[in-house]
Amino acid sequence: TLQFIIAEIMAGDTLSRVARDKYGCRVVQGLVEHCRPEQVHDLVGLLLAEFSELIKPGYGRFVIEKLIRHVAGEQRGRLTQLIEQHVSVLAFHRSGCAVLRAALEHSDLSDRLRLAELIVEVSGSIVDPGLAASLVSLAGQSHARGGCSSSFSQGRAVHCTF
Repeated sequence: TLQFIIAEIMAGDTLSRVARDKYGCRVVQGLVEHCRPEQVHDLVGLLLAEFSELIKPGYGRFVIEKLIRHVAGEQRGRLTQLIEQHVSVLAFHRSGCAVLRAALEHSDLSDRLRLAELIVEVSGSIVDPGLAASLVSLAGQSHARGGCSSSFSQGRAVHCTF
């Protein structure tokens, strides 16, 4: 039923432009959220290919956050890899911190711990209060589950600047 919208958005170089648009990002988010995974598989693949453009300050980050909440399987693995590869960019602007916060809230524990370690390693101090809260919450979850061998869960200090 929505396949014609998906086909139109995927035509040419339209997808990246629509995903970064104030109103278009909502259309793309709606498709990711409400369509069956097989309907949007190719769409998600194209969005992942545009990851570095979508994470720049603007509306594309909302699409990435929606992907974090709804994508599964191999595409989830690819999304996690892309987030980890771009931590040094994401950790230093507000919209990037929102993407990291979503990843810390909606990934499995091992991915969250690995991401938290990368964030601490790259940034040294966290400037976004929401991201800092996610890291503190993650440390508590890790400790409550009996700990982990990661340096993050072993009490590595995180200095938060608000």
